[in-house]
Amino acid sequence: MRTIFKNSGHQEQYNRAGFIRYPLLSGQEVADLLAVYKQLNSGLEGNKFYTSHTSGDVAYKTKVDQAIKEVLVPKLGDIFEDYKPVFGFYLVKSQGSETLDLHLDWQFVDERQHVGFNMWCPLVDVNKENGAIFAIPGSHKHIKILRGYNTPNPMWYLDGKIDEGQVQTLPLKAGEALIFDLRLVHGAWPNTLPQQRIAVGMVAIPQEADILHFWAEKEERGHKDIEVYRMQPEYYMLNHNGQRPPAESLIGHWEDTLREQTIADLKKAYTQKPSFIKRLFGALS
Repeated sequence: MRTIFKNSGHQEQYNRAGFIRYPLLSGQEVADLLAVYKQLNSGLEGNKFYTSHTSGDVAYKTKVDQAIKEVLVPKLGDIFEDYKPVFGFYLVKSQGSETLDLHLDWQFVDERQHVGFNMWCPLVDVNKENGAIFAIPGSHKHIKILRGYNTPNPMWYLDGKIDEGQVQTLPLKAGEALIFDLRLVHGAWPNTLPQQRIAVGMVAIPQEADILHFWAEKEERGHKDIEVYRMQPEYYMLNHNGQRPPAESLIGHWEDTLREQTIADLKKAYTQKPSFIKRLFGALS
């Protein structure tokens, strides 16, 4: 694959761990994005944890997307070699939220050729007490499974069990971003503090890559036929996550036969971490 980051040190860190930390937002930009968050009604405030793009309110999602892109898109050229945005969103955790278990984010490109990223940036300081992300460094190198709506995810088989000795907690200051490969196995701690943990996110992909959306009719844990759609960014504002994309966007079907390969690669990668492997493969047996 081609060079991804402008900075060679970032490229080396990404190659090794699957993520970098980056001082993304100024104090004023943090304040501006907090102000936008407070001005808009998501209709999701009753949830202990939500992401703004899951709202059914098209006008709300569009305003959020525009506000976040206005701040983040000009920074893409400082970080990446020729990347473009897909959509921007808020991620909000309130006191009493649960741990977000180890999982894999959706993919938005053909990962045999391209790498997509989540630019995740808290607007408040985050640590283990209020919802910091934790991850398995290097796991991005071993994920070869399609990820989208209703697609299989091998991390489900961990049944929510997290060994703190085998994940890395990633505390961040307000405005400091975690920029991570969408294949990185990660989760987030609960928020135990009264203050909301508010973060912004933006998906970024190579300029030359099509935006792909992987969609399956029914959630299953085995192999299945997955529909592949070529999308425009506006789709994620105009439609709900569970809505089937328009037929004219369908470009083909992809038989997902890679789950076992992914699990085998994870086993190989973590042979030095026996408790992780014991849990993963004990659940599968």
